This record gives sequence, C-alpha cells and structure tokens, in this order.
Amino acid sequence: MSAASIPGLVLSAEPRAQLLPPSVKQREKNRAARRMMVLLVIFSVVITGAGVGWGFLRAAQAHLSLLATQQLTAQILEQQAEYADAARMAMLVTQGEEAQQVVTATEIQWASLFARASEYLPEGTRVAGIAFQAPAPWETTFPPEGPLREPRVAVATFELAGVSYDGAAHFVAKIPSIFGFSDVKIDKTEFKDGEYTTTLKVTFDPDALSGRYLTDEPTDQTTDEATDGGDDE
Repeated sequence: MSAASIPGLVLSAEPRAQLLPPSVKQREKNRAARRMMVLLVIFSVVITGAGVGWGFLRAAQAHLSLLATQQLTAQILEQQAEYADAARMAMLVTQGEEAQQVVTATEIQWASLFARASEYLPEGTRVAGIAFQAPAPWETTFPPEGPLREPRVAVATFELAGVSYDGAAHFVAKIPSIFGFSDVKIDKTEFKDGEYTTTLKVTFDPDALSGRYLTDEPTDQTTDEATDGGDDE
C-alpha cells in the first residue's frame, strides 16, 4: 500500500496537533457570536437614536414655522384692526347708497312734470285740480288698465277747466310728447257755471322715474329723446 492511498494522510503539510479540548473552541465561537450580537445592538441603538434625532429636528422646525405663521397672523390682524373703522364706514356708505336706490326706485319729480305738462295747455284752459299717484317702493307696480293698454308706473289725474272743450282736446293731442308718457284717457266732461270741466288721466312708463341715485349715467340717446319730446309742441 502506498502512502497516497492511506486515508487522512496529508503529505508535505505542517504537522498539527489539537491538544485543547473541544469545549475551548466552542467557547471562542460563543464569544465571537456575542461580540456580533453586541455590535448589532449598538448599530440598532445608533440607527434608532438617529431617527429620534431627525424626528426631533423636524418637530422643532415645524414648531418654529408655526410660531412664524402665528406672528404673521397677529400682524395681519393688527393691520386689519387699524382699518376696521374705515371698512365699517365704507360699508355704511354702500348700505346708504343701496337704501337711496331702493327708496327712490318709484320716485317721480312731480313738480317738474306738472310744469312740463302745463306747457301743453292752450289759452283759455286752466288746471282746476290735479292728483298724482305712484306706488311706494315696497308695493307692486300698477297693472295695465287693460290687455291692450301700456304699462304704467304712475298716474296724474288732471281736471281741466275752460270755456270750450277744445282746450282739453288740444291737451290730449299734445301730452303724448311729454317724456315718459304711456297713455291718456278722458274719464268725464261736465259743463257747469259756464265752463267745461274735463277729468283725464295721464299714465307714465318707467322713463318718467327720476333715477336720482342710479349709478349709470343717462345715455345721450335718452337725453336726445327728452329734448325732441319738448320740441314737438
């Protein structure tokens, strides 16, 4: 039998002999495993501490941002308080303007309207009586007097007296030229004490409203129509 065929026989190697008991080698392995466990625990503690530190830093940044936002909000509120009186006054002015528009929504300048209507009276005819009627702003508008009648926002009732009925007829023929005219109707004519007394009603459309507090300026076309109406006498 040759030396190469002997099992466990290593040629040209350094001879070794294991004189320590196996328990010593096992203790070394256990010691190495414990060192590895300690390193893993330390690494875990370091990672956990880093995470906690990062979270604390983010929380501190968020708190500082919140404080800055609160300070900015306080400054804005302080500035708003400085202009609170001006804003309140502006609101009161706006409310007053809106109230003016609502209250005067059905307003008609009756004095100027009567003066204008009087220009259509011929000689020998006078106004014996007059009554004006218009709905209040909180009331509904007047309905038309019939299916074929024009809409109306106000009514002026005239009593014209004269020695002849021709004066009332002349007035009825000319009154449609007045600005805002809607319709005219003769109610009755009486002859008493040598005079004819004619009662007639003149109705007006929305153009007759004064619109004193409207924000829109009147157009040139409306002004021209009013001027043309006065030149038709």
